[in-house]
Amino acid sequence: GLATLVGPDQVLDMYRTVAELGVRVAFRTLRVEGDRLALGTYWFDDVENGYQFDVVQVNELDSEGRVAATVMFDLDQWDAAIAEFESPTKT
Repeated sequence: GLATLVGPDQVLDMYRTVAELGVRVAFRTLRVEGDRLALGTYWFDDVENGYQFDVVQVNELDSEGRVAATVMFDLDQWDAAIAEFESPTKT
């Protein structure tokens, strides 16, 4: 993947940085497994600097509903993202 963030602190730090930079973010859920695993696409739009990008992301929650891990993939890495989502260690 592009990046792997483990634990709520790393994920929150990334989104704090994104917010501080003024980047807009949208998420679209594509698949859910149970109540702890989601596959979706994220759209990041930096209007001020004129760029945007999309990623496929696998989010795993812990037993308290906090993000335990996030793995991001380029859009052309669908197979890898699906494999990560369907990994036996994720269910």
